[in-house]
Amino acid sequence: LTSLNLCNNELTEEGAKCLIHALRYNDTLTELDLRFNKISDHVLNSITEALEKNVTAFCQDLKRLLTMGDLANFTITIGGREFKIHLPIVVARCPCLLNESDLDLSDVSPEAFQMFLEYLYSEELPSDLISVEEVCGLLECIASTADFNGEG
Repeated sequence: LTSLNLCNNELTEEGAKCLIHALRYNDTLTELDLRFNKISDHVLNSITEALEKNVTAFCQDLKRLLTMGDLANFTITIGGREFKIHLPIVVARCPCLLNESDLDLSDVSPEAFQMFLEYLYSEELPSDLISVEEVCGLLECIASTADFNGEG
């Protein structure tokens, strides 16, 4: 279960506290709709914190896939370095790459592309960022391709 809609369910503080308890044992729920219920901001903040832990765990799992290369189904070579990626994950996070067969990445360093992939898989940029300009250049290259194809 990754998404749960409890909108307008007359959920009370007591029910929401039970939900917080359940979230301690659930690490897959990442979306929860609690609109139009009778829950205090304090309890909603506790629920949000629990969900954020699940999202973080999910991103860590994706990053582990990238690092280990398990089940990778596509290879991109940049500057002589091979990157084994999971095409469905990359395309889901960056849809403009779906139909792009001639994306020119000749000006991109392997280090910048690695950072780009880490961001796609984990929504984190490494703390030892080599070149913000280079990563931004890569993103601009992909964005311009999307604009050219009418997808931007």
